[in-house]
Amino acid sequence: MEQALLEKAFIPGRPDNKRFMMGMITNWTQVCNASLTAAAIAVYESCPDVAEKLISRAINNHKEALTKIYAPAGTYGEGPMYWEYGTTFSSMLLSVLESTYGTDFGIGKAEGFNRTLEFFSMTLSPSGKHFAWGDGGEDIGYRTLYAIYFLARFFNTQEYILPEFDHWFQNMLAKRSPYTTDVGSSAINRFVPL
Repeated sequence: MEQALLEKAFIPGRPDNKRFMMGMITNWTQVCNASLTAAAIAVYESCPDVAEKLISRAINNHKEALTKIYAPAGTYGEGPMYWEYGTTFSSMLLSVLESTYGTDFGIGKAEGFNRTLEFFSMTLSPSGKHFAWGDGGEDIGYRTLYAIYFLARFFNTQEYILPEFDHWFQNMLAKRSPYTTDVGSSAINRFVPL
C-alpha cells in the first residue's frame, strides 16, 4: 500500500509538480489537501521526508485556499452541493491535523471560514431543499452532516445544527446501514464512520 501511495499520490502531489490540482482554488483543492495529508500521516514512519513535505505543502496551500474560497462572509461560490463536498474534506483535514498534532496550524482561522455554517443554513429553505446554482442540485440531504457537526463543534456554533439535520440522520439510519457499499443509493453517507 505504501508503494502505491508513493507512486500514485505522493509523486504526482509533490511540491515541485506545478501541474497538480493542489494549485487550483476549487473544491478539488480541499479534497487533494485533505486526502494527501491523511495518507502522508498514515505512512509517515516509512517515508518521513516525503510525508513531511506533502503535509507542509497541504497546510500552507489550504490556508491560502480557504481564505479565497470562504472570504469574507463564509459563502461558497460553487453552491451548496460543492460546499458539502469541499467543506467536508476541509473538516476532515482539520480533524486529522488536530488528532495527530494537536493543532490545525491556523487553517481554521481563514477569513470567512468561521461563518460558513451560517451561509450554508441560509441556502436551506423551509421545505428542506437548497437554493442551488451552478451545477448543484436542491436536494443535498444528509451528506452534509459530517461537515456541519464537525464545524459546529470546532467553531462552537451549535445553533447551526438545525432540527432537519437530526431528522436526516435518523432517516438515513432507518433506511439502511450508513456503511453500505451500494454506491447507486442516495442514502449513502460515506463520511458517517468519521
